[in-house]
Amino acid sequence: MSVEDMSLPEALDGFDLTDGLERMLGSPEIYLKFMLKFVQDHADDARGVRENLQKGDRDTAQRLAHTVKGVSGNLSAHDLYAAASRLSDQIKQGVEDLDGALDAFESELKRAVAAVHSLNKV
Repeated sequence: MSVEDMSLPEALDGFDLTDGLERMLGSPEIYLKFMLKFVQDHADDARGVRENLQKGDRDTAQRLAHTVKGVSGNLSAHDLYAAASRLSDQIKQGVEDLDGALDAFESELKRAVAAVHSLNKV
C-alpha cells in the first residue's frame, strides 16, 4: 500500500479527520503518509506489549504503549490515544492486572489499522 493508492474520505472510523488534517497543515497527502507509516511501524505493537509483559520486561512494554499513544495523538485517533495512555500509565504505575487495559489497547489498535487499510483504492 502506498499513499498514491489511498484517498482520504470525509469520515474514518476511529479518527477525527478534521483535527488530524489541522495537525498535518491541511494536507491530506501528509496525513495519509503518516497514517501509512503508523500501520507499517505499529500494527503489531499489541502483540509486542503482551510478549514483553509475559517476559517481565515492563519497560519495553510501557515504551511501546507510550509510543502508540504519541503517534495516535498526532493522528487524532482519540480512542486509541485514550487506550494507549491508560495502558502506558498502568504499566508505569506497576499495576499487575492489565487485562482490561491491554484488551482495550489491542481492540483500538486493530480498529485504527483496519480503518487505514480501508483507505486503499486498489
